[in-house]
Parts: sequence; structure tokens; C-alpha cells
Amino acid sequence: MGGHTSCWSVELPTGETLVLDAGSGLRALGTRGRSTGGTFEVLLTHRHLDHLDGLPHFAPLYANDARVRVRCASVGAGDLRASLRTILSPPLFPVSFDQLARTLDVASCDGRPATYLDHQLEVAQTMAQHPGGAGIYRIADASGPLFAYAPDNELAERAGDAQVATWRRELAVFLRDVPVLVHDATYVDDELVQHAGWGHSSAEEATRLALACGAGTLVLHHHHPDRTDDDVARIVERCQAIVDRERSSMKLVAGVEGLTVRVEG
Repeated sequence: MGGHTSCWSVELPTGETLVLDAGSGLRALGTRGRSTGGTFEVLLTHRHLDHLDGLPHFAPLYANDARVRVRCASVGAGDLRASLRTILSPPLFPVSFDQLARTLDVASCDGRPATYLDHQLEVAQTMAQHPGGAGIYRIADASGPLFAYAPDNELAERAGDAQVATWRRELAVFLRDVPVLVHDATYVDDELVQHAGWGHSSAEEATRLALACGAGTLVLHHHHPDRTDDDVARIVERCQAIVDRERSSMKLVAGVEGLTVRVEG
């Protein structure tokens, strides 16, 4: 978040971590005063470079006692392996993909709910609207849903497409009662016409979706890179007005670098 591209982590009280996307924020995650050993589960939403560019700089890749297992919601293991081989090889990077065979594992997401971190977390996925395909993850433990992650997703409320409207309703059901929703908020409503089909939503659209699914907290994510801090603050105010009109108790915050949201499972 902030100046980095997309990378979130879901951290358990045991110290184990599930990583969501491998943007440039992944480097800090790999070096922040913790052991680089153990197994790291990395779930990518898609293969656009801003969701991969932190992987070559992830310290556990170079630790003999670590294993980094990478999956992607939008493609199988073969296509993902080919993409990673491209970015983890000269001339783009001095260390080759084959040199990382001891620590890097590429696996598939088959679309069905799967368990991670010794079956402590269940991850379900559905598909977003984004050029080239992208995934949305919903994470739960034994107590129920905890967190949902939709970083690149075009809700397209103004498209007037019945099929897309049905998809939005199904998405709200998929996200029902999630305590924390991180959702794409690249634009504001007034900017949507000139960016239709680009694969991103407005902050207001994200707010309306979060209200429809009964989210406890909405984190506005993927700010347009030209926004200033004051711009983002004004966008939060606009979205908070929507929440207030609905007399909802939903919390709304802007994603910032280093943001921590505590979820009681």
C-alpha cells in the first residue's frame, strides 16, 4: 500500500503468514525482523507486473531453510511458472529461476476452497472483472469469514449490463458478512466513463458493494497513483457520506502503507 504495489499478509497468532499478492511491498514483509525460514504461502490474484515485482526481492527465496509456494487465481501452474521464469531470469533479474528451485515452488489454484497453514485458514476464490483475468479471495477460519481481498476489480455499475448486474449480486453473496473487505477504489464515480473496461472500480462503487454485503470494515485500496494524501482524504469523506446516509455502522478507511487491521475470529 502507500508507495508500494499490492501486497497484504494475513498473520495468525502462531506467527504463520499467508501472503496475498507479491507487489513491491513483499520485500519489506520478507525483511521485517523475522526469520526467513519456514513455508510461505503466496496467493496471487493475477499476473500483472505490479502484483509480481516484489517477488525477486523476497528474502526467503534465498534462505536454505525456506520454501516459498506461489499460486495464482487466474492461471494454472504451467502458465504461472512461465511468467515467473521470465521475471526471475536475466536480463530482467540476475538470479535465474532454475537457481531458485530449492526454495521456490509453483502450484495451482483449482477454484475450490482450499486450506492453508496447517488447515487453520480456508481460502475461497471467485473471479473479478479485470483485463486478462484476476481473482478475489475470501479467507475464513473455524469461526467464519475473516477477510476478503479484491484489489483489481471493475464493478461497472454504470454499464447497464444485466449479466454484470447478476455477477455483482453474486459477488455480494460471496462476500456476505465479511469482517474486513479490501477493495479496488482507483477512481471516483465522475472518472468512470473515460475508464470503462480498464478493470478498476470507483471508491463509491466499492462502498456500495461493501454495504450490500454487510462488511464490517471497508479498506479502500489501489489508489490512483496521481492522488495526493488530501485527495484520498476527500474521497474517504465522500464515501463516508454514503455510509452515513445508509445509517450503517460499517467502518471505512483508506489503505496506507503499514496498515494493520485486527480481526477477531
